[in-house]
Amino acid sequence: MVTVKEIAQRAGYSSATVSRLLNGDPTLSITDQTRDKILAVADVLGYWEDHERPLGGKEIALLFRVTEQEQQNDVYFATLNKAIRKVLKQRQLHVKTYSDTEELIDNADHHEGFICVGANHLTMSELSRLHKVLPAGVIIDTNPAPQYFDSVQPNLSLTVRNAFVQLIENGFERIGFIGGQGLQIADRPIMADSRTATFKIVAEEYGMKYAPIFSSGAFTVENGRRIGQQIIERFGKIGLPDAFICASDTITVGVLQAFNEGGVLVPRDTSIISIRQIAINKLNTSSKHFSHKDFNG
Repeated sequence: MVTVKEIAQRAGYSSATVSRLLNGDPTLSITDQTRDKILAVADVLGYWEDHERPLGGKEIALLFRVTEQEQQNDVYFATLNKAIRKVLKQRQLHVKTYSDTEELIDNADHHEGFICVGANHLTMSELSRLHKVLPAGVIIDTNPAPQYFDSVQPNLSLTVRNAFVQLIENGFERIGFIGGQGLQIADRPIMADSRTATFKIVAEEYGMKYAPIFSSGAFTVENGRRIGQQIIERFGKIGLPDAFICASDTITVGVLQAFNEGGVLVPRDTSIISIRQIAINKLNTSSKHFSHKDFNG
């Protein structure tokens, strides 16, 4: 195990200074050059393999680029915001929230790094400029600029595959998919949604080349209702697939509203598996003795 004394000797500073830095002492006053040299030596010697890397005394920025309308339509964002803050608090890290990217860029020197939610509203130019002044960033849910930042994303492809297999194993033979638009940058679609793409692949693997897919629009209740109405118009009440995999609980709520208004009963007429986001997924929307499942990926 690498010791503080070894790092101090290699870096050319006192053990006390090195110890205070590596333990995140907020009262330590040293130059950026000194700090960078000590941390570089610690990296080379492998100190962080057995110790937790400190973030120092600076704040963590939370770039929350989610519109009020999106927050109203999808409680997922409020839940995510709360979860991030809880973890930061547990780690005893200070956080400052920004909704404006330019403001964060102007105040980058005050932060050790940032976490971003809602990167689909950022342009590549903004992401590039942000990387130049604050390269330590993590983007949640999407990966719009892997050349600049790391990201944390749920394994939605595995989620859809698991849901499909569960339905097959429980006797469902005709399965459809309900989803929304894929990855966007500056509100412009640039990539198909991975859930939709995975469903197509898995459906073909199980001989369902022409499995019905309804995947367009935003992940909102309103769009879910629109899709639900389209499904009824296409299949009627008695020709529906045995079950649908729905990409999000928010869309599922709208679909269920449309089904209710159109006289389609769940689970009598069809079943729905919804990828878990909110408590609404506790609704019993199953049939053929198949209990509703929550899939978190």
